[in-house]
Amino acid sequence: MQMASKLRALYPEYYYKIISVCKSQKIPLLISLYNKKADNTVAEYIAFNKSAHLAYSNIISGGSIEPFANEPSYLKLLKGIVEGILSNDILSIDRELVLNDFDCFSTALIQAANNAALISQKFLYGRDVDSNDWYCQLFGNEFKVPQKVIERCTEIAVIESVFDWAGLINKHARVGIPYYESLQPYPGQFFNLIIPEVTVHRISFFDIDESEKLILDHLSQPKPIATLLAEMQSYAEEEVVFHHLEAYNSLMLTLIKQLVIKKAIKPF
Repeated sequence: MQMASKLRALYPEYYYKIISVCKSQKIPLLISLYNKKADNTVAEYIAFNKSAHLAYSNIISGGSIEPFANEPSYLKLLKGIVEGILSNDILSIDRELVLNDFDCFSTALIQAANNAALISQKFLYGRDVDSNDWYCQLFGNEFKVPQKVIERCTEIAVIESVFDWAGLINKHARVGIPYYESLQPYPGQFFNLIIPEVTVHRISFFDIDESEKLILDHLSQPKPIATLLAEMQSYAEEEVVFHHLEAYNSLMLTLIKQLVIKKAIKPF
């Protein structure tokens, strides 16, 4: 997806020519808007690109809920994961704990998905177009980074859970990543980042750690990166603040960058 977004940003004519050819050959596309839209020419797609970017810039986010024709694919995947956990005697995990946490997570996930369905697909498409420049805007000049003002994206959701459901989804969805390949379903405290998307799946999942969750919590209002880094020091031990502050700030900045790439944080 990131490679396709970069191609769209740098060479829109070629990108939309590929989309046009795929549509003419009736090839299903990951972005549902392309499958639904009647546009076929490159000029029509570029015009839509510009109007979507304008919709996002003007915060025209309202849409209407489009109910799922069938059960969402990620819920089917989650149910399969739960069945796999319960049938694995080696894991020795409390059955009731798994089922209760799955029930709480899936209820919160459906609510997040319904909230995402209320957002205009055109708005989200405009966000994707705009987000291609977020990283460069914020981190292109390292000397200006501390003064850059950032904010949490309002359309995202974070769901806390006992099991790492987002990680377990990605274990099955992202092939070839060692971290996910070795991930096992053990109880703990986990944070699932939900991002509304224009893809046919409607949302994407990221498993984030407690520090990333705290960063998002501190961005209920826009603030300079330097201010955020100063606030995050309250979660570090005194030894770290007094003797390893530069390394700690570097780690926090890396987490901020990752959240920008995930479209959870944007320039204000």
